[in-house]
Amino acid sequence: MKKKILGLGIVFILLAMLILLTGCGNGENSEGENGSSKTSKNSLASQVKIGDYVDYKLESGKSYTSSKDKTGYDKDQTFETTGEEKWRVLNINEDGTIDLILDGSVKTIIDKAFYVKGKMGTENFESELNNITNIYLNNAYATSSRSITRSDLENMMDLDATVKSLLKHYDTDLYTHGDINTNGTREEVFESMNKSYYNYYGNTISVDGKNITLNRRFLLETGASLRDCITNEGYKSVLEGTPFVWLSENAELGLFQNDFWTGVEYQLSTFSYNSSFYTLKNANPYTIKLNKISDDTYEKTGETEYSVNANIKPIVTLKSNIESNGGNGTSDNPFILK
Repeated sequence: MKKKILGLGIVFILLAMLILLTGCGNGENSEGENGSSKTSKNSLASQVKIGDYVDYKLESGKSYTSSKDKTGYDKDQTFETTGEEKWRVLNINEDGTIDLILDGSVKTIIDKAFYVKGKMGTENFESELNNITNIYLNNAYATSSRSITRSDLENMMDLDATVKSLLKHYDTDLYTHGDINTNGTREEVFESMNKSYYNYYGNTISVDGKNITLNRRFLLETGASLRDCITNEGYKSVLEGTPFVWLSENAELGLFQNDFWTGVEYQLSTFSYNSSFYTLKNANPYTIKLNKISDDTYEKTGETEYSVNANIKPIVTLKSNIESNGGNGTSDNPFILK
C-alpha cells in the first residue's frame, strides 16, 4: 500500500514540474495581460529605450542607382553604404522587434539630395525609395527596411499638443477652418485635423471622367510651433539635426484654386528638424491644370512639372528577440548585436 501511495506522489510531482516548465512561469515568449508576447529577458528589446544607439553593422559599398527614366530627373543618382552609419532606437515593438532609424540622413555619392521630377518621378517615388533603403538591410539582423513615413511622424506627436498647435496656426485673419473633433480615436482626430485644414479633404472629383480623391493632409510649419507637438524627449533626440527628408506613403493630392487657374497638385511630404523648430510641408513635382465643368467635375487643360528634392532617412526593423553582446546605448558605446 505504501508503495502505491509513494508512486502516486511521484506522478503528482512530475506533473507539477511539467506544468512549471511548459507554462507561463518561465517569463519568455509568454502572453501578457494585453495578449501580446513578451520579450526575452536577455533580448535587446528588454534593455534599450528610444534614442539609444545600436551598432547595426552594414558592409560598405552596397549601392543602388536610381535611373533618370524612373525619377524624371536629368541624371542618374547613386546611393552607397559606408559601413560607418550610426543607428538609433525609434520603436520597441510588442512582438520583440525593434525599429532602428538612421542618425542623420542619406544623400547620393556626390553629396546631393534625392531629386524627383514631374509625373514620372511622382509615380515611381515609393518604389525608388524602397530600392534605395533596401541597401541598408542586413539580413543577419533585420527583417525589413523602409523610409521614414508621415505615419511615423504622427505616431511621435502628442495629440493634445498637435490640436493646440493647429488651432494656434488658425488664430489669424489669414485662415479659416472647420471645427476639430477631439472625441474620437487618435486616427479619427488626425482625420478631423486634415478635414479642418483642407475642407476638400476626402472629397472625390472627376477629371476627364476619372475619379480623383483629394487627400492632402494638414501642414505644420515653423510659425505653427510644430516643435511643441513632439514632447517625448527620446523622439526629440532621434530627430535632432534632421535636414529635409522625404516622408514615404504615396503622393497626396490637393485642389489648388485662385483667380487665375484651378488645378490638382500631386504633393510629396517632407520633414525637417533643427534645434529650434520642426517643419512638415509638401513639395510639388506635378500639377494638372483644370477647367471646371460643374460641381466636382473638371477637364484637364494642361500640366506642369517641377524638380523637387530632399534627403532620405532609412528605418530598419531588427529581428524579434535579437540579443545584445555588450554596450550601453551611448554614441561612443552603442549596444552590440549578438
